[in-house]
Amino acid sequence: MDMVTISDNDSNINKNVVYENYGFYDDQAETKTTTTKLDNNHNRNKNESNHHNQLSPIAVKIRNVFLSYGNHQVLKGVNMNVPVKQIYGLLGPSGCGKTSLLRCVIGIRQPDSGQISVYGQRPGTPESGIPGPGIGYTPQEVALFADFTIAETFEYFGKLFHMTIKNIDNRTEQLIQLLNLPEKDRYINNLSGGQKRRVSLAVALIHSPPLLILDEPTVGVDPVLRQNIWDYLRMLTEKMNLTIIITTQYIEEARSADIVSFMRNGRLMAEKNPTILMEQLQLSTLESVFLHLCQSDSIDENQQQQVFDMTIVTNNNDDDDNSHKTSTINPFQHQPKFAFIDRIRALNWKNITGIRRNLSMLIIQFLMPSFQCLLNFTCLGPDPYDIPVAIYNTDRPPILSGLFINNLNNNTFRLIEFDNYDEAIQQVQNGFAWALLSFQYNYTRIMQLIASDDNIDDIRLPQIDLHLDTTNYVITNTIQKELWITFNQTMAMATELFTDTNQTLNPVQQNPFNYDYVYGMKSPKMSEFMAPGLISMAIFFAAMALTAITLVLERKDGIFERTLVAGVKTFEFIVSQISTQLLVLAVQVLLSVITMLYIIDVENQGSVMIIYLITLIQGMCGMALGLVVSAFSQNESQALALAMASFLPVSIISGIFWPVEAMPKYMKPISYFGPQTYALVAMRSVMSRGWDLTYPLVIIGVITPSIWFIMLIISASIGFHLISFN
Repeated sequence: MDMVTISDNDSNINKNVVYENYGFYDDQAETKTTTTKLDNNHNRNKNESNHHNQLSPIAVKIRNVFLSYGNHQVLKGVNMNVPVKQIYGLLGPSGCGKTSLLRCVIGIRQPDSGQISVYGQRPGTPESGIPGPGIGYTPQEVALFADFTIAETFEYFGKLFHMTIKNIDNRTEQLIQLLNLPEKDRYINNLSGGQKRRVSLAVALIHSPPLLILDEPTVGVDPVLRQNIWDYLRMLTEKMNLTIIITTQYIEEARSADIVSFMRNGRLMAEKNPTILMEQLQLSTLESVFLHLCQSDSIDENQQQQVFDMTIVTNNNDDDDNSHKTSTINPFQHQPKFAFIDRIRALNWKNITGIRRNLSMLIIQFLMPSFQCLLNFTCLGPDPYDIPVAIYNTDRPPILSGLFINNLNNNTFRLIEFDNYDEAIQQVQNGFAWALLSFQYNYTRIMQLIASDDNIDDIRLPQIDLHLDTTNYVITNTIQKELWITFNQTMAMATELFTDTNQTLNPVQQNPFNYDYVYGMKSPKMSEFMAPGLISMAIFFAAMALTAITLVLERKDGIFERTLVAGVKTFEFIVSQISTQLLVLAVQVLLSVITMLYIIDVENQGSVMIIYLITLIQGMCGMALGLVVSAFSQNESQALALAMASFLPVSIISGIFWPVEAMPKYMKPISYFGPQTYALVAMRSVMSRGWDLTYPLVIIGVITPSIWFIMLIISASIGFHLISFN
């Protein structure tokens, strides 16, 4: 099989192109260039085929490009020429490197070595406009927002390309007529598969780019729609002077292309007009051509890459100077000076439109943290009540023992009296009661002696046998605390009954401590301790989960990549996410604080604004962590797994449910290093002590999560950069 290496004479080829009104138009080469056209039967006559022996301006030139992912080499010295205003079919099986090559062309992946130029500029440079308005790109997925209308979809991408509303409206009407789209108010979710494909194609055309790249647009569509897509592409090259690169696994459909190239194992095996290629090899189908090339290529994998000579149509007058100038383009000629502001505005408009489109989901987002706070405050923190306790009383007469029993908090305990000791203890052993109180027969008499006799050294204190199930820490402590309170109350009442009113209590009955409550209440509640942690946890993880899932879905649907190809930088994307999510977060925090302070009525001695500020920063940290999670997650399952994996560690080490002082020494530095610990200390100090921002602990509680927010945003930026350009 005769094979000829591509000539590099195309470096001196010229085509003057003008960028105008957000679009690229052919200004001079139209009269100097002859373009080969394919008829409806996809056959070319000999005269049309001979035009490929002449040179034509090159839109995309690729020279000796290598690309690797780790140790796996994806592209191996690829050389490729794409002429202007023609359809270039890049063929090959899945995994051969087609998509990786296109990612290099659209500027979101840099090759390891080699050169790529698009209209004379290197993709990824500001002069090229790639990524940006210099290219139209359609990924394998339709990459559209299901909740948007056709008009809203065009408006979003038009704004990304700095188009005015008037220009967007005009282009919308043109594209709807050109591609036979439904009415512009139709929702994407209500379109058929073929209509979605055409809308996706229209999005790539909204700004009239000179180069259109379609990554397997016919995958999963029926043959009729597949042929319609090719007819549309042919029409675009003829009416809009577009240069089109299309990849496909369906080799035979590439007969409609002006030039086809065959890729295998990261190398181009041939590049030529399909009709000429079949005639040259005397084969009737492109499938047979591809098989022949694969068999020939397998004979010696180590040979230097060779491709069929590609001949391209150009002006017959070789002496014309214009035919030897480099084809160049300046896509940023009419770009705004601060283009990033337009892109951020477009992203914010997209986010807000998506939020408004689903009001029920927005209401759920607003109320979810408040509901979690309400649920947490209702179920976590209050003291246990209605605890079953068995009573066995042999005291005779049961005066003070009965007084003790009556003094027990009826709300805390549910007392069950028994006349038989064995039955009573059986209740505890069978789990029907948490404790058994057994009073001795002489309890009242001994208590009387204690209350009336100053010399109690020889008196043995009365005994209440307490049989306790200590398997539940909270219930055990509640029982012991209530019994001690009841004992003191009973002793005080016994003194009043059996002594003179002027007689002081015996030392055994007196509390040696003189309490001075600097902060807090006489009887602090666990719910007061947990309240700041519960509201912070609800806000933190709600913001994280919602942010992570939303962005992962955009990545999965191909929308994120399409946005990057439109010229959006990862920093702009993150800024837009933060700014719009802050609107939702501000309402979430407000409702949660109102729920905690005014509905549940948690005691607060400090500034409500400081509480709001600390909680808002906690939500911002959660949002930033959600960005990090979405950057390193390929799908919803991974995002949920990472979110759940971070939930328990952050909650536990932050001291939400238990004091940090109870942690092992080696865990305390880790706890205080976290994003929530100092914030909770500060919020508790504000609520229980009435502190403000003049206290160091409160300031630290504001600064520490703010630093975490910055670090997480930087991590998310790095993560999105890695996934976008690798």
